[in-house]
Amino acid sequence: MNLRILRHKRPTISAARTILEGYQDSIEKDFNGQYKEIDVEKDNINNVFEEFQPNIFFADCGTEFELPNYLLNQKCKIICSVAQHPEKNKSFLFPFLADQGYYTTERQIRWVGHLKPDLLYHSASQYAIDLGWSGWKQLGFKVISIPLAGNPHKYYIINNKERIHDVSYIGDFWEYKQIGLFGFVLPCIQYCNTNIVGSGWPIQLQEKFIDSVGCNVMWNLSKISISVQEPHVRRNSNGFKGGEISERVFSSALAGCLVI
Repeated sequence: MNLRILRHKRPTISAARTILEGYQDSIEKDFNGQYKEIDVEKDNINNVFEEFQPNIFFADCGTEFELPNYLLNQKCKIICSVAQHPEKNKSFLFPFLADQGYYTTERQIRWVGHLKPDLLYHSASQYAIDLGWSGWKQLGFKVISIPLAGNPHKYYIINNKERIHDVSYIGDFWEYKQIGLFGFVLPCIQYCNTNIVGSGWPIQLQEKFIDSVGCNVMWNLSKISISVQEPHVRRNSNGFKGGEISERVFSSALAGCLVI
């Protein structure tokens, strides 16, 4: 089968963009398939579907659009990522994310029902999904866990690189994550050769942005990579712990780092 995957576009430079690049590399290089992204705000949706003729479409309940005939006529399989949605009268599993707007709205539920996906998924652990996405089950949908992973096409060991840094950290400094950053990353500067890349830090850094090629080089120059999970992933305000594992844990390990 000639695998043709179409999914909505995420233009931002972020962890989500890195994850989508991993999908693309795997589809094109591991499965010899075709991958294309659609901008639902700018592209002619009907034309893109009819011309590309995907056999799988990756949707997102947070990116609604008028469904083309290609999907209405069920010409391909549909896989849709969905946000947390607890059972009625139950609290959110991740209340901080809900405060930031990361939860399922009634409008999104209606859109997913119209979409009729073959599969709903999220990158959280199945344990978290069984608790925090249980409202979808009440609606007749099953949500499964598709965990994050590293991309071996972009992150790998470069044989001629000397690991000159003891510790590395890639990421922005922001208030919600500062407990872990103050507790685990900044103290490293006092005791070992530490390389940090990101914006918003209370210290002077040489670089604020780095692409995937630069990430791989930086990790190849480092012995240890620190991965600071967000507080709601480590231990939530309601006592829950065990949300998901960041993609960077696997990516930096592929580049030969000891990951902490």
